[in-house]
Amino acid sequence: SAIAKFSSLKSLSLECALSPDLIGVIQGMTNLRALSYDVEGTFPPTALGDLTLRSLTISGYFRISKGPSTFSDWDSITRDLDVLLTQQAEELRIVMNLEGDKTIHETKDDELHCLEQSLLSLNWSVFAHIVSRSKSLRSLTLDVRNYVPPKRMSEKYLGASRVIAMKSLPSSLARILRVV
Repeated sequence: SAIAKFSSLKSLSLECALSPDLIGVIQGMTNLRALSYDVEGTFPPTALGDLTLRSLTISGYFRISKGPSTFSDWDSITRDLDVLLTQQAEELRIVMNLEGDKTIHETKDDELHCLEQSLLSLNWSVFAHIVSRSKSLRSLTLDVRNYVPPKRMSEKYLGASRVIAMKSLPSSLARILRVV
């Protein structure tokens, strides 16, 4: 509730999910232009639909396994984007925290294959439709990270992620896409 005193706050970076209580507090921050939060376990932020965000960062978790992907926050991310991403948005960053059966190492080609299959199974068309509505978007970043150490992804995995994202998105979004 102490945050409510900062109604003129322009940027808010949370290291947690949005709870109903937090959503209520953030709703009163009418000057907020940048928001960052973790989508895991969040409630739909429909009450925040009136915010005019210029920058949005949403972090989600993705379990990579040899079988069908067992968990993905992708649908929650697209749900939240549908509410929060406005035509005035200029920057969008999706942080994809990957957790594999084991730590993803570049020497394991089967784990690279599992990552590729997991990324290919995401609903890119819904994501692209929602993101394409933002006419001012200048920067679209997919930030691919290991959830477990080492946090930094190898170039092999980043390259595979980049290729899949570029092929899955329309050219208008692929031009502004960065995969880091």
